[in-house]
Amino acid sequence: LELAAARVVTLGVVGVYQRLDDRLAILAGGYRTALPRHQTLRATFDWSFALLDAKSQALFRRSAVFGGVFSFEAMCAVACDASLTVADAIIAISELLAKSLVNVEFDGPVARYRLSESTRAYALDKLQAEGERQELAVRHARYLSQCFITHTAQTVRGNADSAAALAAALKHTLDDARHAYDWAFSPDGDVQLGVELASTLSAALLDGGMIAECCERATPAVDTLDALPAASIDARDEMRVRAALASALPHVRGSVSKAGQLWRKVYALATERADDAYHARALWGLWTTMISSGNIHASAEFAVRLRQLAQQRENAWQETLADQIAAISQHCLGRHAEAKAELLRTRNRFAELEYSGQRDNTIAVDPLVYWNGTLARIAWLEGHCGEAMRLVDTLVGLVRPDIMEPSLTHTLGASAAPLSLMCGDLGRAAVYLDIMRSQVALHGLDVWRDYCNCLSAHRDILDGQLQRGVALLESALDALIARGFRRLITLFIAAYAEALVAAGRIDEAVRRLNDTLQFCENNGEMMFVPELWRVLGIAARARRRSADAEAHFTTAIQMARRQGATMWELRASLSLAALWREESRDAERHSQALHMLERLALCFDAPSNAADVRALFDTLSTMRGAERTVSTASPMLTSPAPLDGRRKAARKPNASLARVD
Repeated sequence: LELAAARVVTLGVVGVYQRLDDRLAILAGGYRTALPRHQTLRATFDWSFALLDAKSQALFRRSAVFGGVFSFEAMCAVACDASLTVADAIIAISELLAKSLVNVEFDGPVARYRLSESTRAYALDKLQAEGERQELAVRHARYLSQCFITHTAQTVRGNADSAAALAAALKHTLDDARHAYDWAFSPDGDVQLGVELASTLSAALLDGGMIAECCERATPAVDTLDALPAASIDARDEMRVRAALASALPHVRGSVSKAGQLWRKVYALATERADDAYHARALWGLWTTMISSGNIHASAEFAVRLRQLAQQRENAWQETLADQIAAISQHCLGRHAEAKAELLRTRNRFAELEYSGQRDNTIAVDPLVYWNGTLARIAWLEGHCGEAMRLVDTLVGLVRPDIMEPSLTHTLGASAAPLSLMCGDLGRAAVYLDIMRSQVALHGLDVWRDYCNCLSAHRDILDGQLQRGVALLESALDALIARGFRRLITLFIAAYAEALVAAGRIDEAVRRLNDTLQFCENNGEMMFVPELWRVLGIAARARRRSADAEAHFTTAIQMARRQGATMWELRASLSLAALWREESRDAERHSQALHMLERLALCFDAPSNAADVRALFDTLSTMRGAERTVSTASPMLTSPAPLDGRRKAARKPNASLARVD
């Protein structure tokens, strides 16, 4: 402090602070009355260092490679060799502690050592002067890599107690790993060693929920790999770092196509090396990539291939996981009943495997998260809104409190918030969105920020704030599509197009809907297609093309029935009933609409909190009142005609996904 104060006179506080990276040079020129060893920081350390014997000097300078706290075991693994034995280290560490050159703190019975920043800077200078810095940096990096590999092995084996203890210990090594990584990719470093360390560090960061940093550390390593000759790096290190980056990218930068390229490279390496673990991980990664990009046909193929691999390896856990993700692909294809039955079967199968101790953590995924999220959406589509929200509550409760990301943001964004909006519970959706927005900002999850903006804009539109919602939704949708991320965004496109129609931008809405219909047809993303046809009907109605509107609404109803999607049928039926009531004043058409809605009302409970269900019963109440009025004035009114008795003038529904003008 005295040395710094002396420099403040000439450089100022900020000047001293900015130059602390070279503190041994800047902290000089103390009081002239002080002893010589107290007039510069280097002189002070020189005096203390000279008092040490050769063994203690060696341990002191070698300990400088640790950037944070370190254990005695770690110190020996890195610093000891033929010239410095463990016995020497025991005596030397006592000497360093006695002279306050090393600090010690206790975590229970475990001693943890640390060098202060100034002490470490001096020790690094000594390490460099002795010509040992490169060798010790290599030893240190390899030791850290082995620590992370051990951690991963413990996690895969599912030994919860030892893995938890090891994870706690690894928190103390992360700072060291970051320092070692920075050195490896510096001009004086070793990039091949850097790739090796990055592979284990990035995997540990991913496991620890530090997604943005994982992406930041893995990217230079992959860039280095791409520039090096083939087979320059051990294939397992290459697979590990590419897999970590592929897993992180869709959350952080959202480059889905880049993630797909990385997973394909992992798959090729795993196949070449007959590495079962990375073979399975790559197939899982390719399935998630295809789902994220909206390519449902391809996702189903990868699910089948994972199942075949699991059967060949007689891995019951992976086989059940493959069946589960195949069911999710079926759900996206619009085959909700088949998907639900398979999901329920796999839930029971997972419970059996868990009970018998056959859990396999090779693929880092919690099946219950996927199970509850998909079943919640199916429950809503089938008209069971209360059940859907109960499943959402269960789903949110499954998120681990110690490692929340990316699970929490994914759960809120893909299930909890959109289902709240689909049920019309805007207040609940707002709570989820506030938490999601905070998590996205905290962890730098760029793609989920855009997704959160889509959800917020959808909420604004439902809340009547049309102009603000349309502007935000347009930019957020375009950002997601530019990233290649199309997972569950078709619902937003439908909401955006419907808002465009309300704003008078009908041609733009129809173009957007047509493009999306074409994409869905090509890629098999059929889950939201009935809703797209309903909004096309609204656009046709706004153009006063009643026959086209009726055809589109009817197409939406028929597709929804084939899917078993009662909520899509309800929305399209309400739109069709509104068209009939508006365009036709005759009693026959009014009775057809009433009969259609009354049949649909049998699927729902009148007191439901869901906005669409409330709209159904409100519409029925209004129409029944109107019918009583008409009946009083026209005693000859005939009984309601069945839905199939619509006017022959109405165009036949379009069963294909042809372009609509």
